[in-house]
Amino acid sequence: MKGLFPLFSVASNTVLIILTGMGIFAFSRSYLWAIIGAFVLTGSSMSANPIVALIAYPLVEWFFYGKLTMYSAIIVCITLLQMIICIFTAKEE
Repeated sequence: MKGLFPLFSVASNTVLIILTGMGIFAFSRSYLWAIIGAFVLTGSSMSANPIVALIAYPLVEWFFYGKLTMYSAIIVCITLLQMIICIFTAKEE
């Protein structure tokens, strides 16, 4: 499991960036804000705190769009999966 974690981390973070960009584009209809928002939200939330990573995008979507979409649910699930795999990988060492 330890050898697959870097590959999983890169793949899941790439998916998070793409999904966040798609979600931001859904309510802003701007490619510029979708690209900027995707990198800012995924980069800052992943490096700051796991709790921030769970609520950053859904909070932005709720504030600007007024409702939550499937993008929020998928992003939260991928983030939780990352946390769980990180815990199991840390236990192996």
